[in-house]
Amino acid sequence: MRNNTKSLFDGAEIRNSPVHGFGLFALRKWSAGEVPCNRLDGQILSYDEYEQLQLRLAPALGRLRHFFFTEWNALPGDMLLARPFRTYYSYINHSPEPNLKIASDDGRLSLVVIRDIGKDEEFTLDYRLEPLPRGYFETPYSGYLTPVDL
Repeated sequence: MRNNTKSLFDGAEIRNSPVHGFGLFALRKWSAGEVPCNRLDGQILSYDEYEQLQLRLAPALGRLRHFFFTEWNALPGDMLLARPFRTYYSYINHSPEPNLKIASDDGRLSLVVIRDIGKDEEFTLDYRLEPLPRGYFETPYSGYLTPVDL
């Protein structure tokens, strides 16, 4: 898993997480305002295009189908910024009290530290703050999330 994950920035590593499965942990202190990753790459697809690709390709991937189709960022208008391979981003777990946020500047997404993060602390995001696709909160894999009022 660690060998097949693209690192997005130095100063972090994947470990077992008390939050869920695996998580991304700080190898050093990070200060509020730092930008660990100044660009989240990917391909822009509609949510419908993404679902169709998943339906067509997943059966041929066998047991690896759960490894793919797991990493994306929601964009306005039911669009997704999808990545065809795992990066550190997919190991950042959800928290309603996150220490990171996604910032958008001219359509470019980055990760920004919103409060100091200590060495060995897990990086977290509030997934609910993305413009999630329609119906997302009704899907089986979103049961641990509740919509947030902005």
